[in-house]
Amino acid sequence: MDENNLLLTLYFIRHQESVQNRQGFGERDTGLTKEGRVAVSDLSQLVKSIENLNCILTGTLKRHNQTLERIKEEVGYNGIIIPDDSLNAVLSGQMSEQPPIETEQTYQLSRFQPRWDGLYYVELPDGREISFDPVKMGIYPFDPLYSGAYSDRDLRQAVFPGDQTLASFDEIERQVCNFQGSVIEKADKASKPLNIVVVSSCSSSGFNLEYSAFGTIGCNMSKNFGSEQRHIFPQDHDEVMVLGYTKEDLRDGRESLRPIEGNVKIKNYLKK
Repeated sequence: MDENNLLLTLYFIRHQESVQNRQGFGERDTGLTKEGRVAVSDLSQLVKSIENLNCILTGTLKRHNQTLERIKEEVGYNGIIIPDDSLNAVLSGQMSEQPPIETEQTYQLSRFQPRWDGLYYVELPDGREISFDPVKMGIYPFDPLYSGAYSDRDLRQAVFPGDQTLASFDEIERQVCNFQGSVIEKADKASKPLNIVVVSSCSSSGFNLEYSAFGTIGCNMSKNFGSEQRHIFPQDHDEVMVLGYTKEDLRDGRESLRPIEGNVKIKNYLKK
């Protein structure tokens, strides 16, 4: 893609390791671990590499704020910072806060035993049959932070039918569309191309990438994408994902951002 054609470039980075990340479950708004506080060098190098950085958008949880503060210290950034709670974790709730065994018992997740081929087969209410690897998808044993049953519409129907504790996919889609619409509007009104760093949670960045790449929410989060064919969700703490918007997109009335790069290691991205 011709960079001169871009009106807007967003660099999505994930906050560093939080206490919840280290434990594998826990309170929604935990700060960074000791290791997370010092492991920002890759993020800082990325921010330093961006010419004409216009602003930093950031989630509003402790882990976002502490990550950003460490980046500011290392980079010396004193520019515009815009808090945005749509960048917070959207796949959170009781199940991500409690030990996995509690969710396994409540929803009887041990019933998801794979067949000889490693897959579990189930018929959905609409009559479609789907299959999945319950271990790989974090269903059983249950993964409180990254279970595929959170981020995939079909899996959520199969595993947590009728659940009211997770954000609905309609709600997530509105959030993503509002975010992308707002940054596209900024680019349209700007007198020059915008370069923006986004300090986000991996669920928020994942849905933004899915929507930009496929036009869907909750249908393609488990797919691999980008030059390194990395999974859309979750983004690792040392990765960057890049979305953009071009002059042609504006002319054609495109309502979503477009993917420039999927999740890639920052060190590899900076070598390109």
